[in-house]
Amino acid sequence: MHGSTVSSKLLIEAYYGSGPKYSYFSGYSVGGRQGLKALKLFPEEYDGVVAGAPAWFTTRIQLFAFKATTYNAPTNSSHTMPEAMFPVINEEVIRQCDGQDGLVDRIISDPLGCNFNPITLLCMGSNTTNYLTRPQIDTLNAIHSDWVNANQTFVFNHFLLGSEATWSEDIGDGSGQANQLGYVQGLLEVGLDFTYKDLTYDTVLLSESINPENASADYCDISPFYKAGGKLIHYHGLADSTYPPGTNL
Repeated sequence: MHGSTVSSKLLIEAYYGSGPKYSYFSGYSVGGRQGLKALKLFPEEYDGVVAGAPAWFTTRIQLFAFKATTYNAPTNSSHTMPEAMFPVINEEVIRQCDGQDGLVDRIISDPLGCNFNPITLLCMGSNTTNYLTRPQIDTLNAIHSDWVNANQTFVFNHFLLGSEATWSEDIGDGSGQANQLGYVQGLLEVGLDFTYKDLTYDTVLLSESINPENASADYCDISPFYKAGGKLIHYHGLADSTYPPGTNL
């Protein structure tokens, strides 16, 4: 990206007789990460950077994307939540959490401040159609909780309340591991025999030790960019069901 930016400025100057007065970068997700990398590595290159939902924690977000596909795995297990229930769960979350900010508008302003009770979705009494079993409730609670290893060491943030309606894409029915295996099998070079059952905290440590292509933008000091007059707009949607916003809050 640095090379294309430098080349673009040279082309603009050659064509118009002068270079651009201001230069801006705007990117989302991986593009947001690229923006954060750019302002750190080349603090005088852009006057402003807009980083939307920047996936800066590459060594862990790649593994969390893999982890997300395992909550419902193996498919059709007793704990597997049907994808048709995701919108139902979302409606119940909205019902319980919407009004906590004093305004009922189908917007959850503070998902972290909501005391959601999933037991209202449990199959009991008159609730016999759109419901979850006890093992499925456990799966739901796992998705709404941070990923921690066996000794409770934090690994990655959880999906926030209000994100459930679009879980089909990244959580799905528990069969989507093939879409995420490439990072582990290829870039971490663990081999083709690796499956989702082999995902442990050791895999996380391996990812961080390799940090393929130095992809993570894991630094917080952007003072050189600020001193050069740069401005950063950094945002993340709370209902993101691909990259939980916790690392950007």
